[in-house]
Amino acid sequence: IYRKTGSGSFKLIGTTTNNKTYSFTDKDYDGGKTYTYTVKAYSGNYTSYYNTSGLKIKAKAPTIAKPSMNSLTNTETGIQVAWMPVSSADKYYVYRQLDGAENWERIAVVSESELAKDQYGYLLYVDETAENGNIYGYAVRTYDNGFLSDYAYAPNRYMAFLTPVNFISAQAAADGVHLEWEANEYAGDY
Repeated sequence: IYRKTGSGSFKLIGTTTNNKTYSFTDKDYDGGKTYTYTVKAYSGNYTSYYNTSGLKIKAKAPTIAKPSMNSLTNTETGIQVAWMPVSSADKYYVYRQLDGAENWERIAVVSESELAKDQYGYLLYVDETAENGNIYGYAVRTYDNGFLSDYAYAPNRYMAFLTPVNFISAQAAADGVHLEWEANEYAGDY
């Protein structure tokens, strides 16, 4: 079973292993997007040609609840993404977009049991692959019984600011405590 969007190329999205099966359900789709599908028959190493016109259909918007996102923050090891859990969720798909890029990249599939929670009940995922100095956007989708929700976008984009400030000295003086530190290449202010 193959799928494409717009004038792109068909990409394999699934197979069936029973020659009596004449149907397939595409569960990894974006609601509201128009897709074109086609099918090839195969036997061993031999495959048929496929209908290049295919069948075009607009996918229904999913009714799966999407999570409520919180602001992004830096941690010692990466950018922290936080969202409220969805009671029916089997898993969550976490996506990242480099500032200025067009595409979103799926970076994780996690279950609630794999994540920490903060004192307000938000689930916490830390993107440890974020590169210092890059600005990223994040989104999360709920995966529920084989279907994905719409994207829930973090309300802000965030710079991976992973280089800690290194202190040079601290001196107590009559007018206060004087602190001195090394410059951080990504800092605008301190």
